[in-house]
Amino acid sequence: MLVLGAGAYWDCRERRIPNRIVLVTMAFATGERVMTSGLMAGLLSAGVAWLVGVFPWAILWARGWMGAGDAKYFAAGAMLLPIPVIWQATALAALLGGVLAGTLLLARRGTYLRTSGPSSHASGAAPAGHAMPTLPYALPMGVALTVVRWWSHGSA
Repeated sequence: MLVLGAGAYWDCRERRIPNRIVLVTMAFATGERVMTSGLMAGLLSAGVAWLVGVFPWAILWARGWMGAGDAKYFAAGAMLLPIPVIWQATALAALLGGVLAGTLLLARRGTYLRTSGPSSHASGAAPAGHAMPTLPYALPMGVALTVVRWWSHGSA
C-alpha cells in the first residue's frame, strides 16, 4: 500500500504517475496472488483483477476525462484487492474524486478544471484568461483502494 501512497503523492506534485510505480505495484500484487493461489491461478486472477480495475477508468480515459496513468494506477492497485470488491473501490474512488473536483472548483470559483488530455471546451482550449489545472485523481483512487483493502481484509 506504500507504493499507492507514492503514486498519489507523485500525482499531486507532478500531475503524472510514473510507470515504475504502476509496475512495482503490479509485480507485488501478482507475487502476492501467486503465493496465495499458485502460479497459474495467481497469474490468471491478477490479470482478471487488472482488467476489472482498468475497465471503468479506460472508458473515462478514452473520452479524455482522465489520464491513462490514472487508469493504470487504479488497475494496478485493484490487483491488491479481492476481485469481488474491486467495484466498491471503483465507486468509492469516483465518489471521492467528485468531492475533490467539487472542492477544487469551489475553491477556484470560475476557473476551468480538467483531469488531463484535451479540454472539454468546444475550442479545445481554456477560454482566454482561464487556467485549466489538472485534477490529481490518484489521491482519491489511492485512498479508496487502501480503505477497501483494509476493509476487505479486516472483515475476512
